[in-house]
Amino acid sequence: MAGRYDQSDLNVYGAEDDEEMDTILHALERADEAPEPRATLPNPTLDRRR
Repeated sequence: MAGRYDQSDLNVYGAEDDEEMDTILHALERADEAPEPRATLPNPTLDRRR
Protein backbone atom coordinates (compact mmCIF):
# COMPACT_ATOMS: atom_id res chain seq x y z
CA MET A 1 0.00 0.00 0.00
CA ALA A 2 1.41 3.37 -0.99
CA GLY A 3 1.68 6.10 1.62
CA ARG A 4 0.15 9.54 1.46
CA TYR A 5 3.59 11.19 1.24
CA ASP A 6 6.40 10.70 -1.27
CA GLN A 7 9.55 9.10 0.08
CA SER A 8 11.49 12.27 -0.74
CA ASP A 9 9.11 14.31 1.49
CA LEU A 10 9.56 11.82 4.30
CA ASN A 11 13.34 12.09 3.93
CA VAL A 12 13.29 15.90 4.00
CA TYR A 13 11.42 15.96 7.32
CA GLY A 14 13.13 12.88 8.76
CA ALA A 15 9.88 10.96 9.08
CA GLU A 16 9.82 7.18 8.81
CA ASP A 17 6.14 6.84 7.93
CA ASP A 18 2.91 8.75 7.24
CA GLU A 19 1.96 8.85 10.92
CA GLU A 20 5.23 10.48 11.90
CA MET A 21 4.95 12.92 8.98
CA ASP A 22 1.47 13.93 10.17
CA THR A 23 2.88 14.59 13.65
CA ILE A 24 5.69 16.74 12.25
CA LEU A 25 3.34 18.76 10.03
CA HIS A 26 0.89 19.34 12.89
CA ALA A 27 3.75 20.57 15.09
CA LEU A 28 4.83 22.99 12.37
CA GLU A 29 1.27 24.30 12.03
CA ARG A 30 1.04 24.88 15.79
CA ALA A 31 4.38 26.70 15.73
CA ASP A 32 3.10 29.04 13.01
CA GLU A 33 0.05 29.86 15.12
CA ALA A 34 2.05 30.55 18.29
CA PRO A 35 2.37 34.18 19.35
CA GLU A 36 5.66 35.93 18.78
CA PRO A 37 7.87 36.12 21.87
CA ARG A 38 7.71 39.42 23.69
CA ALA A 39 10.77 41.58 24.11
CA THR A 40 12.23 41.44 27.59
CA LEU A 41 13.85 44.08 29.71
CA PRO A 42 17.65 44.20 29.63
CA ASN A 43 19.32 41.87 32.10
CA PRO A 44 22.40 43.59 33.59
CA THR A 45 24.00 40.25 34.47
CA LEU A 46 23.77 38.91 30.94
CA ASP A 47 24.58 42.22 29.25
CA ARG A 48 27.80 42.55 31.26
CA ARG A 49 29.13 39.26 29.85
CA ARG A 50 29.12 40.49 26.24
